[in-house]
Amino acid sequence: VALEIVPPDPQIYVLVDPRRFRQALVMMVDTGITQISSGQIKVWTALSSESETVSIWIDMPCAISCWAEAVDLLQLPLDQSKLDQSKQPSEMVSTSSGLTLLMIQTLLEVMQGRIEVLAVPSEEAHNDASAENLTRFHVSIPQGIPEIVEPY
Repeated sequence: VALEIVPPDPQIYVLVDPRRFRQALVMMVDTGITQISSGQIKVWTALSSESETVSIWIDMPCAISCWAEAVDLLQLPLDQSKLDQSKQPSEMVSTSSGLTLLMIQTLLEVMQGRIEVLAVPSEEAHNDASAENLTRFHVSIPQGIPEIVEPY
């Protein structure tokens, strides 16, 4: 899996909580990496002048259905004694891609942003039988203004 990040224009600023915003973007890319076995994930930005928002686009070479995995709460252990003690804490809870997307959406909404998931057919596909879908995420976040930060 290849990751291509197109550097944003240095004049683009966003009005966000940096830690939460970074967490949302990293969760999206990380979940995408776990969902695909090959291909390229591409991240790029664009400024929307009419709506005063910044658009962040993330393309992933997987069908949109890979983000619709259901959460089965009945499969989660309720009793700590039933947990496998040999596993690392990070391995004990496996978050579904659907739940991850919901968490990302919640984080973005707190910052007045939003996320849209779009299914886009791949341009490289020669016929419908071999077509690999491309999932495109569109993150809209309010545009910020540069602030002068004085040293302590």
